[in-house]
Amino acid sequence: MRAAVVATLTNIGAPLCGSSNPTCSLDLGPTVSSDAIFGTPYPVFDADWRWNAADPSSHMGTLAGMNISIYTGDGNGDAGEMEFWVRSAAQHAKDGLDALKYPYHYVDYGNGAGWGSNCKGGHTSGCWAQDLVDLVPRLEAAFASAACFGRASGSLLHQESQHTMDQSEQAS
Repeated sequence: MRAAVVATLTNIGAPLCGSSNPTCSLDLGPTVSSDAIFGTPYPVFDADWRWNAADPSSHMGTLAGMNISIYTGDGNGDAGEMEFWVRSAAQHAKDGLDALKYPYHYVDYGNGAGWGSNCKGGHTSGCWAQDLVDLVPRLEAAFASAACFGRASGSLLHQESQHTMDQSEQAS
């Protein structure tokens, strides 16, 4: 993930575009210093301590008890495709969850073959749409389970949702 952020900040893809292609997807716009976000990203003499402190994969312990879903492709092996870099971050998060023995749902759809009708393995709406097709039934089940728990315990959450339903039924 760090490499993707630094590449974006420094617009590393622009030289690959050349001057003849003004709509090149590798041209990420104006550049700023690679130190702009968390100080130096380079792991020399622990100078990258701010990056390490902000690294989400080092904070997986805060996700205890959460329903975690991670989706990634491989960007078709193209370093110019964002999903190529996202895959590494997803793998680091997965490794952190494995080390903690936390349950999670992980899908690596690779090049997108067999993952929806319009997924080509990239960081695109075609892949996100299939991610949602996979995620929504599990979300619905989790919400239904929480609602049942709320009814059984007489929780405020359930009472609030019932109040909201009553108001919407009156409005119709």
